Amino acid sequence: MSEIRATTISDAAGTGPIALTKQSAAKSFCYFNGNGTLAVYKTFNTSSVSDDGQGLYSVNMTNAMSDTYYSKVATGGRDSTANQDRWLGVYDATTTSFKVQSQFSSGGNQADSQVSTCILGDLA
Repeated sequence: MSEIRATTISDAAGTGPIALTKQSAAKSFCYFNGNGTLAVYKTFNTSSVSDDGQGLYSVNMTNAMSDTYYSKVATGGRDSTANQDRWLGVYDATTTSFKVQSQFSSGGNQADSQVSTCILGDLA
């Protein structure tokens, strides 16, 4: 079996790392706790996350997408105390930001302690 180990894969000119602008890879992800005091745990290409109200969040990306037609995915945790599932929706996407809404399956926005987002598409 072969094994490749590297700390940096350089671009064609040898002047820097390759850019994932047109390749099939996540262009942004974020994992945060949106319940109580907002806490961001892990990110890539995410400059900030804000709490916009009960179960509403804004996510801002560091590097812009090429257009607004990129794939937006958000997942959340299950609320075992209320015994309800949540659904998360992504809306109001621009090339540099999008909003996330967390809602109980029975209706009504609900803060989520396990919000995870992933963006797929082409960077500008």
